[in-house]
Amino acid sequence: MLSRLAGPLLHVVRPLGRAKLVSHRLVGRLVELAGNHVTIEGLDFSVDNPLITTREKGLLDVGLHETGEIALARRYVVAERAVVELGGGIGVVSCIINRQLTRPTDHVVVEANADLIPTLEANRRLNGAGFQIRNVALAYGSVETALAIDSFATSRVGGVGRRTLVATATLARLLEETAFERINLVFDIEGARRSSAQRPPHGCLPACAHWASPRWRGCATSSPSSTERSVDDAFRAGGTAA
Repeated sequence: MLSRLAGPLLHVVRPLGRAKLVSHRLVGRLVELAGNHVTIEGLDFSVDNPLITTREKGLLDVGLHETGEIALARRYVVAERAVVELGGGIGVVSCIINRQLTRPTDHVVVEANADLIPTLEANRRLNGAGFQIRNVALAYGSVETALAIDSFATSRVGGVGRRTLVATATLARLLEETAFERINLVFDIEGARRSSAQRPPHGCLPACAHWASPRWRGCATSSPSSTERSVDDAFRAGGTAA
Protein backbone atom coordinates (compact mmCIF):
# COMPACT_ATOMS: atom_id res chain seq x y z
CA MET A 1 0.00 0.00 0.00
CA LEU A 2 2.70 2.47 1.01
CA SER A 3 4.73 1.68 -2.12
CA ARG A 4 1.76 2.75 -4.26
CA LEU A 5 1.52 6.01 -2.35
CA ALA A 6 5.26 6.71 -2.46
CA GLY A 7 5.21 8.32 -5.92
CA PRO A 8 2.41 10.80 -5.17
CA LEU A 9 3.93 11.55 -1.76
CA LEU A 10 7.26 12.32 -3.41
CA HIS A 11 5.61 15.03 -5.52
CA VAL A 12 4.46 16.68 -2.29
CA VAL A 13 7.61 16.14 -0.23
CA ARG A 14 10.23 16.86 -2.92
CA PRO A 15 9.86 20.69 -2.92
CA LEU A 16 10.04 20.64 0.88
CA GLY A 17 13.20 18.55 0.72
CA ARG A 18 14.72 20.92 -1.81
CA ALA A 19 14.01 23.78 0.58
CA LYS A 20 15.46 21.68 3.44
CA LEU A 21 12.18 21.77 5.32
CA VAL A 22 11.92 17.99 5.64
CA SER A 23 14.50 15.28 6.21
CA HIS A 24 16.35 14.10 3.12
CA ARG A 25 16.27 10.64 4.67
CA LEU A 26 12.47 10.77 4.51
CA VAL A 27 12.65 11.72 0.83
CA GLY A 28 15.12 8.92 0.26
CA ARG A 29 12.86 6.38 1.93
CA LEU A 30 10.05 7.37 -0.40
CA VAL A 31 12.47 6.98 -3.34
CA GLU A 32 13.20 3.43 -2.18
CA LEU A 33 9.53 2.59 -1.83
CA ALA A 34 8.81 4.04 -5.27
CA GLY A 35 11.39 1.83 -6.99
CA ASN A 36 14.85 3.38 -6.36
CA HIS A 37 14.86 5.75 -9.34
CA VAL A 38 15.37 9.51 -9.44
CA THR A 39 15.03 12.07 -12.22
CA ILE A 40 17.79 14.66 -12.67
CA GLU A 41 17.86 17.17 -15.53
CA GLY A 42 15.16 15.14 -17.27
CA LEU A 43 17.20 11.92 -17.14
CA ASP A 44 16.33 8.72 -15.26
CA PHE A 45 18.84 7.28 -12.78
CA SER A 46 18.83 4.08 -10.78
CA VAL A 47 20.00 4.50 -7.20
CA ASP A 48 19.59 0.82 -6.37
CA ASN A 49 23.04 0.32 -4.90
CA PRO A 50 23.91 -0.59 -1.28
CA LEU A 51 26.63 2.07 -1.20
CA ILE A 52 24.03 4.83 -1.66
CA THR A 53 22.46 5.66 1.68
CA THR A 54 18.81 6.54 2.09
CA ARG A 55 19.75 10.15 2.85
CA GLU A 56 21.93 10.35 -0.26
CA LYS A 57 19.02 9.07 -2.36
CA GLY A 58 16.97 11.92 -0.95
CA LEU A 59 19.63 14.46 -1.88
CA LEU A 60 19.77 13.04 -5.40
CA ASP A 61 16.00 13.16 -5.76
CA VAL A 62 15.63 16.79 -4.70
CA GLY A 63 18.47 17.91 -6.95
CA LEU A 64 21.06 18.76 -4.29
CA HIS A 65 23.74 16.34 -5.51
CA GLU A 66 26.60 17.63 -7.71
CA THR A 67 24.69 20.77 -8.65
CA GLY A 68 27.90 22.75 -9.09
CA GLU A 69 29.48 20.04 -11.21
CA ILE A 70 26.41 19.85 -13.46
CA ALA A 71 26.35 23.62 -13.92
CA LEU A 72 30.06 23.70 -14.77
CA ALA A 73 29.71 20.84 -17.24
CA ARG A 74 26.90 22.65 -19.03
CA ARG A 75 28.94 25.83 -19.19
CA TYR A 76 32.40 24.59 -20.11
CA VAL A 77 32.26 21.25 -21.90
CA VAL A 78 32.79 21.79 -25.62
CA ALA A 79 30.26 19.61 -27.44
CA GLU A 80 32.46 19.01 -30.48
CA ARG A 81 35.36 17.61 -28.44
CA ALA A 82 35.88 14.20 -26.89
CA VAL A 83 35.65 13.74 -23.12
CA VAL A 84 37.91 11.88 -20.70
CA GLU A 85 36.13 11.85 -17.34
CA LEU A 86 37.92 10.77 -14.18
CA GLY A 87 35.57 9.72 -11.39
CA GLY A 88 32.23 8.77 -12.96
CA GLY A 89 30.41 7.57 -9.83
CA ILE A 90 26.93 6.31 -10.75
CA GLY A 91 26.90 8.37 -13.94
CA VAL A 92 24.83 11.46 -13.16
CA VAL A 93 27.31 13.96 -14.56
CA SER A 94 28.44 11.42 -17.17
CA CYS A 95 24.98 11.07 -18.70
CA ILE A 96 24.34 14.82 -18.64
CA ILE A 97 27.66 15.49 -20.39
CA ASN A 98 27.09 12.69 -22.88
CA ARG A 99 23.76 14.20 -23.91
CA GLN A 100 25.61 17.42 -24.82
CA LEU A 101 28.19 15.82 -27.09
CA THR A 102 28.16 15.90 -30.88
CA ARG A 103 29.79 12.43 -30.86
CA PRO A 104 28.54 10.64 -27.70
CA THR A 105 30.82 7.64 -28.24
CA ASP A 106 33.90 9.88 -27.91
CA HIS A 107 33.56 9.84 -24.13
CA VAL A 108 35.50 7.65 -21.70
CA VAL A 109 34.37 7.45 -18.07
CA VAL A 110 36.89 6.18 -15.52
CA GLU A 111 35.54 4.83 -12.22
CA ALA A 112 37.80 3.02 -9.74
CA ASN A 113 35.08 1.58 -7.48
CA ALA A 114 33.96 -1.74 -8.96
CA ASP A 115 30.84 -1.73 -6.74
CA LEU A 116 29.53 1.26 -8.69
CA ILE A 117 30.10 -0.17 -12.17
CA PRO A 118 26.77 -2.09 -12.41
CA THR A 119 24.85 1.08 -11.48
CA LEU A 120 26.94 3.18 -13.85
CA GLU A 121 26.19 0.68 -16.64
CA ALA A 122 22.48 0.67 -15.76
CA ASN A 123 22.29 4.44 -15.90
CA ARG A 124 24.14 4.51 -19.21
CA ARG A 125 21.55 2.07 -20.58
CA LEU A 126 18.56 3.91 -19.07
CA ASN A 127 19.59 7.16 -20.75
CA GLY A 128 20.89 5.79 -24.04
CA ALA A 129 24.34 7.24 -23.35
CA GLY A 130 27.30 6.32 -25.54
CA PHE A 131 30.24 6.61 -23.16
CA GLN A 132 32.79 3.85 -22.58
CA ILE A 133 33.56 2.71 -19.01
CA ARG A 134 36.99 1.90 -17.60
CA ASN A 135 37.13 0.32 -14.14
CA VAL A 136 40.62 1.55 -13.19
CA ALA A 137 42.16 3.98 -10.72
CA LEU A 138 44.29 6.89 -11.85
CA ALA A 139 47.63 6.09 -10.21
CA TYR A 140 51.31 5.88 -11.03
CA GLY A 141 54.11 3.43 -10.34
CA SER A 142 52.22 0.12 -10.09
CA VAL A 143 49.79 -2.01 -12.10
CA GLU A 144 47.28 -2.11 -9.23
CA THR A 145 46.58 -0.19 -6.06
CA ALA A 146 44.51 -0.45 -2.88
CA LEU A 147 41.30 1.55 -2.95
CA ALA A 148 39.51 2.46 0.29
CA ILE A 149 35.76 2.81 -0.19
CA ASP A 150 33.88 5.22 2.06
CA SER A 151 30.62 5.70 0.16
CA PHE A 152 29.26 5.88 -3.37
CA ALA A 153 30.66 9.40 -3.61
CA THR A 154 34.08 8.91 -2.01
CA SER A 155 36.88 6.40 -2.47
CA ARG A 156 40.56 6.89 -1.75
CA VAL A 157 43.67 5.40 -3.30
CA GLY A 158 45.87 4.12 -0.48
CA GLY A 159 43.36 5.07 2.21
CA VAL A 160 42.21 3.10 5.25
CA GLY A 161 38.88 1.38 5.79
CA ARG A 162 37.24 -1.22 3.55
CA ARG A 163 39.85 -1.79 0.86
CA THR A 164 39.92 -3.52 -2.48
CA LEU A 165 42.58 -3.91 -5.14
CA VAL A 166 41.95 -2.19 -8.45
CA ALA A 167 43.93 -1.99 -11.68
CA THR A 168 45.59 1.34 -12.43
CA ALA A 169 46.02 3.55 -15.46
CA THR A 170 47.89 6.77 -16.03
CA LEU A 171 46.40 9.75 -17.79
CA ALA A 172 48.99 9.29 -20.54
CA ARG A 173 47.86 5.72 -21.11
CA LEU A 174 44.20 6.67 -21.21
CA LEU A 175 44.89 9.32 -23.82
CA GLU A 176 47.03 6.96 -25.87
CA GLU A 177 44.28 4.33 -25.85
CA THR A 178 41.59 6.73 -26.99
CA ALA A 179 43.73 8.53 -29.57
CA PHE A 180 41.58 11.63 -29.07
CA GLU A 181 43.25 14.69 -30.55
CA ARG A 182 41.58 17.34 -28.38
CA ILE A 183 39.62 16.67 -25.23
CA ASN A 184 37.50 17.99 -22.42
CA LEU A 185 39.27 16.68 -19.30
CA VAL A 186 36.66 16.23 -16.60
CA PHE A 187 37.79 15.13 -13.17
CA ASP A 188 36.01 14.45 -9.91
CA ILE A 189 38.81 13.00 -7.81
CA GLU A 190 38.83 15.59 -5.08
CA GLY A 191 40.03 15.67 -1.52
CA ALA A 192 41.21 12.31 -0.22
CA ARG A 193 41.62 10.93 -3.70
CA ARG A 194 44.35 13.45 -4.40
CA SER A 195 47.02 10.81 -3.79
CA SER A 196 45.92 8.97 -6.93
CA ALA A 197 47.77 11.56 -8.95
CA GLN A 198 51.04 11.52 -7.05
CA ARG A 199 53.12 11.94 -10.16
CA PRO A 200 52.22 14.76 -12.55
CA PRO A 201 51.17 13.68 -16.05
CA HIS A 202 53.96 15.53 -17.88
CA GLY A 203 54.20 14.92 -21.60
CA CYS A 204 50.83 13.21 -21.90
CA LEU A 205 48.40 15.90 -22.99
CA PRO A 206 47.54 17.02 -26.50
CA ALA A 207 47.80 20.63 -27.57
CA CYS A 208 44.47 21.65 -26.11
CA ALA A 209 42.52 20.41 -23.11
CA HIS A 210 39.44 21.79 -21.41
CA TRP A 211 38.22 21.14 -17.91
CA ALA A 212 36.01 22.85 -15.37
CA SER A 213 36.11 23.06 -11.61
CA PRO A 214 35.28 25.55 -8.86
CA ARG A 215 38.99 26.46 -8.70
CA TRP A 216 39.75 26.01 -12.41
CA ARG A 217 36.85 27.65 -14.19
CA GLY A 218 37.56 26.13 -17.56
CA CYS A 219 40.88 26.24 -19.32
CA ALA A 220 41.91 26.28 -22.95
CA THR A 221 45.60 26.27 -23.73
CA SER A 222 47.53 26.57 -26.93
CA SER A 223 50.65 24.59 -26.06
CA PRO A 224 51.28 21.19 -24.44
CA SER A 225 53.68 22.64 -21.88
CA SER A 226 51.20 25.16 -20.50
CA THR A 227 48.46 22.50 -20.45
CA GLU A 228 50.70 20.17 -18.47
CA ARG A 229 51.54 22.87 -15.92
CA SER A 230 47.87 23.76 -15.44
CA VAL A 231 46.74 20.15 -15.06
CA ASP A 232 49.61 19.46 -12.67
CA ASP A 233 48.49 22.40 -10.54
CA ALA A 234 44.85 21.31 -10.73
CA PHE A 235 45.65 17.78 -9.56
CA ARG A 236 47.77 19.08 -6.69
CA ALA A 237 44.90 21.38 -5.66
CA GLY A 238 42.50 18.41 -5.61
CA GLY A 239 39.81 20.43 -7.38
CA THR A 240 36.26 19.18 -7.55
CA ALA A 241 35.41 19.04 -11.23
CA ALA A 242 32.31 19.06 -13.32
